[in-house]
Amino acid sequence: RVDLIAATPNPQRCIYAAMHQDYSEGYVVADQAQWPDEARAGEVCVKRLLSGERGHYGPLEHAQIVLNVGWFPHSVMQQARTHRVGVSFDVQSMRYTGDRICRAAKGELDLEEVFYLRPVGSYSDRQGKKYQYTEEERGKDLEHCRRSAE
Repeated sequence: RVDLIAATPNPQRCIYAAMHQDYSEGYVVADQAQWPDEARAGEVCVKRLLSGERGHYGPLEHAQIVLNVGWFPHSVMQQARTHRVGVSFDVQSMRYTGDRICRAAKGELDLEEVFYLRPVGSYSDRQGKKYQYTEEERGKDLEHCRRSAE
């Protein structure tokens, strides 16, 4: 599940302004009426920052988006935090929010409200090799979750 909390309303113009300010003598906000529209600002930024491979990517960090994300495998969060660039995280602490696990262990909550289990189906490993995640394996994982909660 992914929910939007906040986002820069005009991200491409925001990046354009940051890029433009880096090379301008004066304050670019004084020229705001002459800035390109959102779509054109994006085109200019791609051309000047990315296509030219100039290595000046700081302006790209000015646009922001805040998302509330949940119910995904723990390994996804590990990978996202390991390979992040220009991204920050606030992660729910199980030290302060573990009551749901205790309630699931007592049978008061469905285990799948607390633990993510991927759907049964076909998947690929890191080398691209296909494999099946079966009902039987999912059942074993669910039992592992139950034992872990206890």
